[in-house]
Amino acid sequence: MTTDASPTLTVRALNRALLDRRLLLRRAALPALDAVGHLTGLQAQSPMEPYRALAARLDGFDPEALSGLPASRAAVRAP
Repeated sequence: MTTDASPTLTVRALNRALLDRRLLLRRAALPALDAVGHLTGLQAQSPMEPYRALAARLDGFDPEALSGLPASRAAVRAP
């Protein structure tokens, strides 16, 4: 008989882990570029969406930091 000693995640624990991974439980102290990389991109159908997404996730978010990423070729905006 085999016993599984691995703990099982509850639905709530899984939910919290997913929200934390998406930087949605608390504001993170990350630069905009690191946050975009961590999130593997952002939805950007309208021009303001990436700014709103990072403003909600990052402590002390500076919109100019995000605006400068495509200009410096550190990030791209794809259609």
